[in-house]
Amino acid sequence: GGYLKLWFEHQKTEKNYAEENIYHVTRRKEDGKWQVKLQKGDKAIKLFNTQEEAYAYAKKIAGNKEGTVHLHKVSGQIRKYK
Repeated sequence: GGYLKLWFEHQKTEKNYAEENIYHVTRRKEDGKWQVKLQKGDKAIKLFNTQEEAYAYAKKIAGNKEGTVHLHKVSGQIRKYK
């Protein structure tokens, strides 16, 4: 859809910079906690009990670094780009 097209256009123009500042909010399978991770990071930056708390934190740190946040569903599929 239009959302994805916009994201891909943004990636073309900001590719190198943006890759360093993409944060993912995902649910960990082992304990059900929500984690915030950098796209190229191996470890979680911080863990939360709820997706809402993790997303709010990710938006805050991404905003400080002009980054983007990819919010994932429990299934792992990307739900939202911000």
